[in-house]
Amino acid sequence: MINLLNAPNVFTSLVDILRDGTVIFAMVLTCIGIALAVLAGKIAKVIRKKEIEPNDSLKITLKIIGLVLILVSLIIMAIPSIGLLFK
Repeated sequence: MINLLNAPNVFTSLVDILRDGTVIFAMVLTCIGIALAVLAGKIAKVIRKKEIEPNDSLKITLKIIGLVLILVSLIIMAIPSIGLLFK
């Protein structure tokens, strides 16, 4: 049974989840992915050294890599968290 309403255990388990190495790694991946997705246009402009078009292949590639990093980090964070809910 899911034990979410037991107040002292919710914060204790939250701290345990946030101290886990895989979750910290996933948070770092998320930050890198968001930065890549948001700054893809500026990074492409620096690499190309000219104005870029909205459908520039480098810009699209950087955004896809950033979004994949976000997806991978969400999967990494979700797998241990699901197991902790049902303890």
